[in-house]
Amino acid sequence: MEGIFSFYPQRNYRYYVLAFFGYFDILPAFSAKSFFTPLPEIRSLENDRIVRELQDMRQENARSGNERSDALNYSSEKEEERFAALKLFTFDPNTIDDEGWLSLGLSKRTVKTIRNYQSKGGKFRKPDDIKRVYGIAPSLAEKLLPYVSIAANDKFEKNKYDSGSFVFKKFDKPARETKRIAPASIEINAADSLEWLALDGIGPALTHRILKFRQKLGGFYTITQVAEVYGLPDSTFQLIKPILKCIPEGINKVSINSATETELEQHPYIRKKLAKVLIAYRTQHGPFRNISDLGKIQLIDSDLLAKLVPYISVE
Repeated sequence: MEGIFSFYPQRNYRYYVLAFFGYFDILPAFSAKSFFTPLPEIRSLENDRIVRELQDMRQENARSGNERSDALNYSSEKEEERFAALKLFTFDPNTIDDEGWLSLGLSKRTVKTIRNYQSKGGKFRKPDDIKRVYGIAPSLAEKLLPYVSIAANDKFEKNKYDSGSFVFKKFDKPARETKRIAPASIEINAADSLEWLALDGIGPALTHRILKFRQKLGGFYTITQVAEVYGLPDSTFQLIKPILKCIPEGINKVSINSATETELEQHPYIRKKLAKVLIAYRTQHGPFRNISDLGKIQLIDSDLLAKLVPYISVE
């Protein structure tokens, strides 16, 4: 132990000598200019590089922008030349045919858009309406505007299904509808589309769904069924509920003993899964003897059975 921890001057002297010469061997490497380069100089070099890159990017963007601008100018010039060559004539946008539209500079796609709009009952009511047609360039619309002549004696009725979505640009506001006068009451099994549309909060889409739901049911037997229409807010139902009347007469019933699976699944209260079960039960046990037999089917609880009773028969 003494030999390990004892101090020998001769041996330590050798270590001092080696350390002294090693210092002078390593010092040049650490004294290189790159090692002692001041921090501000490094940042300056990095900033210069970034500035050069930004200048290169700015020049490249400028060249690209000039190319795009030249292309747009060329396209605009060609369009103006095409419009200038058109032989314009007086026309009524409500009666002009496809060839007439094409000769006025419209594309086939734009003409198709107009025809789709008109097939839904849409009408041009004033010359400025052509500016709102999706697909007609503003410059072309300005050229056509002086030639638009809508028949003065043609009084178009406001089409309640005309939302403008088929032809008018989506950022245009729809024309304000005249205020609807709600009826004092309506009978929900006899009311037509106009009567439903006259109700507050009921638009074309909801009117279509109400009539379709009534037809699939076979008729309403209670006012609360109107609230089951898809997309009808409860607030709207509560608003119109006081003027709704229901006379549950002439309800169409489905015979669960003779109806096919396809016929059964069309009913909103039966659908496909229950239709299969009814057919399977009928095949295994024979015809239903009375409506209460439906209570033996696991999928039919008391609430569903109560809803089905007015619409089914065992005949």
